[in-house]
Amino acid sequence: TIDIPSWYIKAPASDENYVFVAGTAISNDLSMSNTKAVLDAQVKLADKINGIINALVKSSKTDSQGSVGIDATTVAVKKVIVDTSLTGMHIEDSKIMEENRGYRTFVLVRYPIGDANRIAVEKLKLDLKSHIDSFNSGQTELDKEIELRRKPKDQE
Repeated sequence: TIDIPSWYIKAPASDENYVFVAGTAISNDLSMSNTKAVLDAQVKLADKINGIINALVKSSKTDSQGSVGIDATTVAVKKVIVDTSLTGMHIEDSKIMEENRGYRTFVLVRYPIGDANRIAVEKLKLDLKSHIDSFNSGQTELDKEIELRRKPKDQE
């Protein structure tokens, strides 16, 4: 038997700030098991945030004057998840175990909603701007150093 985490069986309740979703996967490669489990959780999260479901149910019944009737039901379901941003998603917990010569990974992800999402997005934008500014500064310094080394000795 496998020891399934309680948060996988029943993810923590969502509140006004966060949505929680669990995912799992198995692979012979530990890293791939983790990657697939995160992807499983991301798909479930995207579905929860932006999933649109269309369902069509057709039911028919025939009766031939007292003989046994035929009752048939057809169900068609189509699920579409389009362009869902998961900015701010965080792996809250994970568990890895050996299973059938492979690795099973369970992950619990937390996704900010409402104000928490707005704050997470703003923080990511600031972090990105800081990294870009740092890169540009380093690039300018490198360009100056290259120019200095390119100058012929007699121009110094």
